Amino acid sequence: TDMLVNDHPNAADFVDEYKAGNSDIKLLTGLQFFLIDPEHDNAESAHHEGIFICFGGGDQSGLVEHFAPAVREIAKNSPVDLVVGAACGDIEVTGENVTVHRDISPAQFASLLKGTHLAITAAGNTMIERVFHQRPGISVAQFDHQNYFGTAFAERHLTVHLGIGIDISPNDLVTSAEQLYHDDDARDAQISAARTHDIRSGCSEIVSGVRSFLDS
Repeated sequence: TDMLVNDHPNAADFVDEYKAGNSDIKLLTGLQFFLIDPEHDNAESAHHEGIFICFGGGDQSGLVEHFAPAVREIAKNSPVDLVVGAACGDIEVTGENVTVHRDISPAQFASLLKGTHLAITAAGNTMIERVFHQRPGISVAQFDHQNYFGTAFAERHLTVHLGIGIDISPNDLVTSAEQLYHDDDARDAQISAARTHDIRSGCSEIVSGVRSFLDS
C-alpha cells in the first residue's frame, strides 16, 4: 500500500515493521490520525453539569442492561444523558434525571459529548471523540481489543479505564463515576492530556494524503 493510517495510541511502536515491508510507505500513526466527523468539528456545546453515557451503538456485550442499575444510581446525584443504539432493542433504563436518547443525530451526539462534565463510554471510537472535545471520563470495554485500546488511553492519562465492562460490577462503576465527578484535579489532568493530541490536524493530514494520490 502507499499509505497506512492507524489511529491506535500504540501504533507508532510498529513503524519499523511497517517500513520493513515497504520503505516508501506513508505512515500516519497515533490517535491523532482519526477521521473526525465534521459534526464534531462544528458542534455547539450543550454545556451541562451532567454525565454523558454511551456504550456504543451495537452494545455487543449488553452493557446498557448490565449497567442499568448504575445509571439509575448515578442519576440520583447528577443528570444523565444515556445514548443507546437500535441494537439495544426494547431495554428501558428509566429513572429520575435520566434522559435516554435513541434517535439522535450526529450533531446532537457531538453537542452532548462536547458539553458534558463527565463521560462514561465504551473504549471504541468515542474515546477519540472524547479526546477531540477534551472531555474527561471513564471507559469500559465491550471486548478484548477494546480493552487493549482503553488501557493505552489510560496510560496516557486520557481516561480511567475499568476493564472488560461485563466483568465490572454496577457498584464499582457508580463509585468510579462519583469519585471522578468530584475530583477536579483528576478531570483537569485528563483535559490537559487531551490538549496534547491535535486530532483536527491529523484528520486534515489523512485527507490531504488521500487527495495527493487521487491527483497524482
